Order: sequence, then structure tokens, then C-alpha cells
Amino acid sequence: MKKALSKEQLKQLFNAKPTNYFQEKAKDFWFFSYSCNGINIKDIALLQYKNIEDEKIVFYRAKTKRTSKRNLKPIVVYLNDFSNSVIEKYGNKNKNSNNFVFDIISHE
Repeated sequence: MKKALSKEQLKQLFNAKPTNYFQEKAKDFWFFSYSCNGINIKDIALLQYKNIEDEKIVFYRAKTKRTSKRNLKPIVVYLNDFSNSVIEKYGNKNKNSNNFVFDIISHE
């Protein structure tokens, strides 16, 4: 059974103070995923700067690209202040359109 967190629980998590950089980064990426309509970590890792257009992210889910070749529909996620701050904080400083937004994986 799926259970969603209450608004109060989300607020409590958001206001929690991480004790180190790794906890802070994990918290930031969890809330980035949440604020981007639940984008999964693989899709976050595969985001490229060319996927960011006019304050929104447009991408195809990696899982969907692998399983259904026809009628692929792009996912559109509108960026907010928080998601923009995570991109600014952890994003690749070289914003070439083919570069990954986050330094999680490489093209090699």
C-alpha cells in the first residue's frame, strides 16, 4: 500500500538540518525529485542542459524510451525556486547543451 507523507511531515523533513554535506545533498536531491513531480534518480542523472527550456525541464523517461518505441511523450516539469536553486548549487558549471546538468555520470 502506498502512503503519502502529510504536509506537516514534508515540512518537518524540509526544515530538518543535515549534519554533513552528504546528508544535505541527499536531502536536496530528494526534494528536487519531489518538486519535479517525482522524477527518478536515473532521469535526474541523464538530464542535459538541452532539456531545460524556458523555466521547464522537457525529457523522456529512460524507462519509457527503453520499453515503448512508438508514441513517446515528453515529460514537462516546470521549475520553481527550489529546483532552480538545486541546479545552481549542484549543477555542472559548463552549461553546454550536451553536458549533463548534474555531475553524477559522464558521457564516457
